[in-house]
Amino acid sequence: MNYFDSAKNKALWEKELSTLRGERDRRKLEGYKPQKEKEAEKSVEKNPYRRKITLKELEEIEKRESGRTREGKSAKPRRERNREKQAPELEAPTGNS
Repeated sequence: MNYFDSAKNKALWEKELSTLRGERDRRKLEGYKPQKEKEAEKSVEKNPYRRKITLKELEEIEKRESGRTREGKSAKPRRERNREKQAPELEAPTGNS
C-alpha cells in the first residue's frame, strides 16, 4: 500500500471517497436517477460538429460516397472492374512462336 505513503495521494483518495460518500447518501434519500434524455440531447446539441440525421439520410450519403447498395454489394463486381482496367494493356498472344 505504498500509494498511501504519500500525503498527496492520501489527500486525493480522501477527496474521492468524500464525493462517493456524498453520492451514496444522496441515493439513499432520493433513489437512483439516471441521466435524463433531455440532458443527453443537450450535450449532443452543444457539439457543433454533430447534427441529427435519419437512417435513410445516412444510407443515401453512404450510397453516394461508396457506390454500393444497402446490402453491401458493389454496382459492378471487383473482378469486372479489374478486367476493364487491364484489358487495353494486355495483348492477345499470337500463337506463332
